[in-house]
Amino acid sequence: MIKSKKYSGVYLHHLKNKDTTFYIQYCNEDGLNTKIKVGRKSEGINEAYCFNKRNELISQIRLGENPKLIRKNEQKFTDIAQEYYLNLQNEGRSENSTKISQQRYNKHILPYIKDKSIFSISVELLNKIKKDKIKILAPKTVNHLLETISSILNFAIKQLDIKVKNHISDGKVKKFKIDNKRERFLNKDEVQVLLNSIVKGTKIDKATRFALSTGARIQTILTIQKKHIDTLNRTVTLKDHKNNSTYISYLPECYFENFDILDNLKANDYVVSDNGNIINQSTIQHPFKKIADKLFNIGLSSDDRKNRVVFHTLRHTYCSLLAINNVPIFTIQKLVNHKDIKSTLRYAKLDSASMFNAVKDAFAS
Repeated sequence: MIKSKKYSGVYLHHLKNKDTTFYIQYCNEDGLNTKIKVGRKSEGINEAYCFNKRNELISQIRLGENPKLIRKNEQKFTDIAQEYYLNLQNEGRSENSTKISQQRYNKHILPYIKDKSIFSISVELLNKIKKDKIKILAPKTVNHLLETISSILNFAIKQLDIKVKNHISDGKVKKFKIDNKRERFLNKDEVQVLLNSIVKGTKIDKATRFALSTGARIQTILTIQKKHIDTLNRTVTLKDHKNNSTYISYLPECYFENFDILDNLKANDYVVSDNGNIINQSTIQHPFKKIADKLFNIGLSSDDRKNRVVFHTLRHTYCSLLAINNVPIFTIQKLVNHKDIKSTLRYAKLDSASMFNAVKDAFAS
């Protein structure tokens, strides 16, 4: 969001679809800075209109009229939610995950919010949504709904300078406690079985090898371009979309004997791709699921997150195998670009053979 160069108190947010959203900022009747959305360029709004609108509001405040009515009418939760999702697209978030989140919002949240002001998202309303939805949805899904509402409120607070309370982040509305952290990882033999089950040189083979080599998430792997790989030093520069940062990882020879995967690619071409063009996550995840189900998930419930093997299991595998080989936990943290060491600690587990060997070595005569 940028300030207008010509009009005081007017802000512009350029969207990915070439449209522009206009905001105005002014001091409300309580003396607090308030930023509200006026509209989009595609709706006929321009900077001059916003400037005049701002002057009207300021005049109303000076004359003792009630600008709160205008503020509440123009700052509907649904409008801000729409801006939130547009902002996610601008940030380059996964189109598929954004679409799923928006569909979930439209189906489960919108009926409760409707035309409500963002200032009316109360503890009572949030608890009602929580109480109603737990009857038909899994606790994890209900938590996702609460997280979505919380993210929209935080967007309003941080990006739009709207002074509104977030009763989810302040702890007044509790999320359900869920023990569903993934624990499964592949041992070295299972890794080899997996690689032998995938046709070498295919998109899924490349993605799997990058995941096993770096522990990177699927979105990170799909945005690796040829220019990011240093074949001389066998390193790759990775984009962490979750933390919005970059880091460097190593590509071991056991997974990349050579770099013929880069043949016929231009510098800006994506490596795991369709002819250099970026692909959707489902292009990798769906076929991987079929292979993992056949090899590792027989007899397991479809909602057994702890034990089922999915593509993200390869990230756990990378971290766990490093820990088994006595790689320091802080080194593992850097290798997978975790901001919080607590996230790394849950990966630092040993397989049963390593534990038995540790006991055996400790008591050896």
